[in-house]
Amino acid sequence: MLHVGANDMVRLRRDGPAIMIEGPPPPGPSVVSKPMVTVSEPSDFEIAIPEGSGRLLYVMSEGASVYVSQSLERIAHAAPLVLRPLSAVRFIENRNGLHETLFAGLRSFPAGTTVRYINGTISVAWAYDSLRDTTRQNPAEVLQDIVASVESDALVGIDFSGGLDSTAILHAVRALAARRLVACTWHDPHGSAPDDLEWAQRIAKQLKVEHIVVLIDDRLLLNVPSRSIPGMPTSALAFRGVMDNRQEALRSHFRGAPFSTINGHGGDQVFLDPVPAEVLLSILRRTPSKTASAWRAYRSLYGIDPLRVMWHAYGRAVHRSALLSAYARALQPLAREGGAKLHRRHALIREAIVQNSASFHGDGEVRTIHPFTDTRMIRCALAYQDHELFNAEHSRHPLRRGLEQRYGHCDFFRKGKGHMTGAYQRAIRSRESDFRDMIAHGRLAGEGLINIEAAHRALRRCAMGYAGVPHDLMTLLCAELLLKALENLKHA
Repeated sequence: MLHVGANDMVRLRRDGPAIMIEGPPPPGPSVVSKPMVTVSEPSDFEIAIPEGSGRLLYVMSEGASVYVSQSLERIAHAAPLVLRPLSAVRFIENRNGLHETLFAGLRSFPAGTTVRYINGTISVAWAYDSLRDTTRQNPAEVLQDIVASVESDALVGIDFSGGLDSTAILHAVRALAARRLVACTWHDPHGSAPDDLEWAQRIAKQLKVEHIVVLIDDRLLLNVPSRSIPGMPTSALAFRGVMDNRQEALRSHFRGAPFSTINGHGGDQVFLDPVPAEVLLSILRRTPSKTASAWRAYRSLYGIDPLRVMWHAYGRAVHRSALLSAYARALQPLAREGGAKLHRRHALIREAIVQNSASFHGDGEVRTIHPFTDTRMIRCALAYQDHELFNAEHSRHPLRRGLEQRYGHCDFFRKGKGHMTGAYQRAIRSRESDFRDMIAHGRLAGEGLINIEAAHRALRRCAMGYAGVPHDLMTLLCAELLLKALENLKHA
């Protein structure tokens, strides 16, 4: 039995009937929860990634060898990473499979996964799939218990946007008065909701919490990462520079002392906000008696007819990204199967856990806690049926109501919050020529996957502010950024 730490890489080689483990991992403690690699029987091994682990685990098969590491860089140094064109197409069209990466033979696994390698075949079990809970709890009380795990003398920085999740966390941690706490808000002064900062400042002042502000610099967005490279394109990669800047601001505030951060990402998926079309269909199938009232509430909440949403998601022909070449589209012809994937709530929860794991970018000194993808919070949310999670006035109704009961404030009923679209548009506008060149001469175009003219038109529309940043364009840019980062590794 051995541990795979944050920067460890283990090579398992099938040598006759047995698997040989070549070389122990580097000495020293890991900074994250350590998954265990066990050779249980000849030709077999099992990897259990603990619930709550902060990073993805990568498993790569190459010939007779299997490489296991939490660091993509370590695997890239040990074995060549070969771009898989079909996977790139799937990511651009938001149809990628579970555990899929951009590379042939490489799969990624989040916390709670058990990976079994038996006779050359990998099978996967995910602990959260079996989670069920019928015991109703106040989500605010559960959140309080989760953040109580932070040591009483710890220095704590909270990513505080003023939105529901971060406001809930700030209230919960503030109730634990012994901790030294600072709320950190990144702010775009040219953003879509200029009152976001005033809202955050008001809450921090009301709770008597120190508050620092990190201004968003467009130059920090959409850059080539130098470390903690993910195996797939993610929006977290595009935002990496801002998060690094936030971390440096907290380190400076705490004068170099060790600290923990708490981030609220995942609350949207766990408590369903916005309510997706898949949930409307789930209500119809599982609780038909609740369909009429739930759909009326949806219409009032979002101002759109649920039938229109269902038609948009399932009734139309499949949309293909205009950024893809004819060759790329031919790689995976699609039948008329609807324009959206049918997600269960567990799939949305899995998505949040993967996003939190893929967003890890620390230097090993900072512990990041994600309370909303903690097993206790997931159990709490699953105790509520789909139709109970929203009403005519608010999404995430059980969470909002529980927070109001626990803390007695109205801070939890704000309906809108700003977004980062404008900052990304400005970043693209200021470096449009660089991005045009990256698209035209990048790896995906080199594989014949990209309609370069269409991609350049999409880039121009985005730079001019005519549209937001479409998923396919953002994914294309992030894919090229991570491929460039891996290329840089070869010359480091």
